[in-house]
Amino acid sequence: MKKVLLIISTLILLSVSGNCQWYNRRYGVNDINQLSKEQLNEALIRTQRGISDGRTLSLISAIGICGGITEILATRNVGEGFGILAGMGLLIVSVSLEIVGLTKWGINDSRAKSIKEVLKSTELKTGLLNYHGINIYLDSQVSLIPCLSVIIHF
Repeated sequence: MKKVLLIISTLILLSVSGNCQWYNRRYGVNDINQLSKEQLNEALIRTQRGISDGRTLSLISAIGICGGITEILATRNVGEGFGILAGMGLLIVSVSLEIVGLTKWGINDSRAKSIKEVLKSTELKTGLLNYHGINIYLDSQVSLIPCLSVIIHF
């Protein structure tokens, strides 16, 4: 049982941290900055739907976990073997669904944050290079130096 929990925990950690460049699979671009405003809005709607699905699944699973624990504790006093097995089954199914719900919620939440960040950005987007809209003046000279930043997404 401990090995199963460790494997499940490891898979959760790997799946939560792996955003997997969803925009490459979905839209065929290498950088999220290459998406149009319409595509970003569509992706934001999809991720918000995924967040609500994850929350719903997590809530239903939490109710199932409480029901499974209650069933186990209630039948332990009576001594019925079938009630304990039913409670354990409900608990196992509910915990696995809770893991799926929390993972879906977390991944879609991180996607929504990155989409909102790109939508709020006022920088000129050309792939991996972002040109800031502000210019820097050195001393009292009139020469302009544009600010460049290189952002590398893995």
